[in-house]
Amino acid sequence: MRWTLVLSLAWAALTGCLAFDKALGNRIDLNDKQVTSLALSSPGNDSICPGEQVPLVVTATLASGEKFQTEGAGGGKVIWSSFIVETRGAHFAREGLLTADEDPRETIAWPVHVTARLGSRGPVAEMDLPLTYTCKYVANFNGSAGDDGQDGANGDDAPGQNGSRGDDGSDGEQVQVAVSLIPGPKPGSSLLSVFVRGARKQRLYYIDPTHSSLLLRANGGDGGDGGSGGLGWSGAKTSNGAYGDGGSGGNGGRFIVHVSPEAAGYMNCIHFDNRGGHGGKGWKRGTDGRPGPPPFF
Repeated sequence: MRWTLVLSLAWAALTGCLAFDKALGNRIDLNDKQVTSLALSSPGNDSICPGEQVPLVVTATLASGEKFQTEGAGGGKVIWSSFIVETRGAHFAREGLLTADEDPRETIAWPVHVTARLGSRGPVAEMDLPLTYTCKYVANFNGSAGDDGQDGANGDDAPGQNGSRGDDGSDGEQVQVAVSLIPGPKPGSSLLSVFVRGARKQRLYYIDPTHSSLLLRANGGDGGDGGSGGLGWSGAKTSNGAYGDGGSGGNGGRFIVHVSPEAAGYMNCIHFDNRGGHGGKGWKRGTDGRPGPPPFF
C-alpha cells in the first residue's frame, strides 16, 4: 500500500510537471499540429557498435513548413511520448537514447533499424544504422572497494573515540577469455570473437582486429579509508580521537586465455590490467594489494 501511494504521488508529480511545462511552452506534443513528414537522425553517428548508446532526433515538418525537433540531443521541445518508436537489434529509452544489443550475434546479419511513428496512422520515419566493430571496449572485472571506517563518537566529558578501520578491498576476479577468428560481415573480412567470463558476468565481443581494441580489467579494489576520530569535550583538557587505519587493497585478479591458432597473430589488440588495489588512508595507511600474475595462455 505504501509503495502504491509513493508511486502514485511520483506519477502525479511527473505528469503535473509535464503539464506545467507544456502550459509554459517549454515542452510540446504534436497532437494539435498538422504534421506532414518525419525524419530520424542520430547526430554525429553513421554507424553503431554492439552495446553502444547513441542519441536519436526526430524532426517533424508541418504543413506550413515549420520544423520541430525532439527534446534531448535535438535541442527542441517535442516530447518523446509523441511518438511510437520501434527497433530491431536495439533498445530505445524514452530519453531519446538508442542502445544496440550487446550480443553481436543478434545484429551481424543486418543493421540496427529504427521506426518512429506519430500515432497509429500518422507520418512515419525510418532509419538504418550499420554495425561497426571499431569501438574501443573496456570490460571490468575489478574487485569492490572497501567501505570507509566509521567516525568515532565525540566525547561528552571524555576524549573523543577513535575512528574504526576501513574495510579491505576485494580481489579482482578470475577471468576466462576465449579468442578465435571468424568471418566478418563483408566478403573477405575477419573479426576477432572474444568471449570473457568472470564470477558475476559474461559477454561476447566482436572486434575489428586492426582498428579496435579490448581492455580487460581485473584490478583489486581499493581499501577503505579509516574513520575520523571524534572530538574531545571542549571544556576539558582531553584529546580528540585518532583516525582509524586504512583498509588493505585487494590483490589483482587472474586471466586464463585460450587462443585459437588463426587468432594468435592479433592478440596485440587485447590488453590486460590486473593491478593490486591501493591501501586506504588513515592513521596507518593500508597495505597495497599485490598485482595479479601475467595472463596464462
